[in-house]
Amino acid sequence: MTATIEAQPAASLVLPPGAGRDVWLAERRKHVGGSDIAAIMNVSPYDGPMSTWMDKVHGRTKKMTDAMSIGIHMEPWIMNKFAAMNRDLHVVASPGMYVVDNDLDDNGHRWRSANPDGIATLTDGRRALIEAKTARRYGDDTCDTWGDEGTDEIPYAYLCQVTWNCAALNCELWVVPVLFDGGDYREYRGRFEPALAETLIDHARNWWNANVVGDGEPAADYRESTRTILNDRYGAAEATRKTFGPAGPDALLWQADFCQLREQIKTLKQRQDERANLLRQAHVKADVQELRHAGNTISTMITTKTGSVRLNVKELAS
Repeated sequence: MTATIEAQPAASLVLPPGAGRDVWLAERRKHVGGSDIAAIMNVSPYDGPMSTWMDKVHGRTKKMTDAMSIGIHMEPWIMNKFAAMNRDLHVVASPGMYVVDNDLDDNGHRWRSANPDGIATLTDGRRALIEAKTARRYGDDTCDTWGDEGTDEIPYAYLCQVTWNCAALNCELWVVPVLFDGGDYREYRGRFEPALAETLIDHARNWWNANVVGDGEPAADYRESTRTILNDRYGAAEATRKTFGPAGPDALLWQADFCQLREQIKTLKQRQDERANLLRQAHVKADVQELRHAGNTISTMITTKTGSVRLNVKELAS
C-alpha cells in the first residue's frame, strides 16, 4: 500500500498521512468531515448536534472509549485484510485529510473535509471509498441494521459517512469492511447516491453557518454525550451561579413531560423485558437457534465464544 493518492480537482490535501492525533484533531475542528455528518443529521446513536458544536466551537473532544480504541487499533488489520481479499484493486490506506475547494461557508472558509480509511482504484479507473469498521452483531440492545454480506445494507449513520466522503473525493463506489465480534470479517458494497449527498451537504452547510460561523448553540438532545456536556458546563460555573431563578414556560412543559414519560418508560421497559424473556422461552421450548415466520427470521439466540447467551430480535419488513 502506498502512502498517498492523487488529489481530485475539487479537493486538496491539508493533512498528510501519519499526522499526529493532536494535529489531526485541531485540523478536524475547522471542517465538517465524514465522522461528523451523522451527528449533525441527528442520526448517530452516540453524538449529536450539541456535541459536534462543542467540538467545533469550543474544542471539546470526547473521551476515548475502549470501543473507539479497539476500532482505531483494528483499522490497519481490517485494511490489510481487505487488500488481501481484493488483490485486483489498487488500495491506498489512510491517504490523509482532504478539503473541498469549491464550497465555501459564509466566512469564505473551506468547510467540507474527508479523511477516509482508504481509497481503492478499480481496473476501469473508477474509485471506491473504503471505511473500515468494528461492530457487535448480536445482543438485546443491538440495532439490527446490518444486512447480508455483499449488500449495501449498512447502518444509516455509516451510509451518511460514506456518502459524504464519496462526494468530497469523487468516488463512485464505497466498500465497508467490518470485523464483527472480533472474529467475523465481512464486506458491504454500494454506489454513491448523489441525491442523498445533496441532502447531507445542504443540511450540514446550514448547520455550519448557523451554529459554527454564527455561534448559535444547538438545542439539547437525548444523548448521553449531551448530558455529560451540560453537566460539565454547569460544574464549571459553580462559583458564579445564582441559587434560584424563575422557570420559564418551556421549562414547565419540559418538567411535566419528563414526569409523565418517566412513568411510561418504566412500564414499557418492563413489557420489553418480559417479551424478550418470552422469546427466550420460545427458543428453549422449540430447541432452535432461529424462530421463523413465513420464511423470515424473527429472532435468534446464540452462545458466544465466552459462553454467554444473546438474544437478537429482528424487525420484519412491513
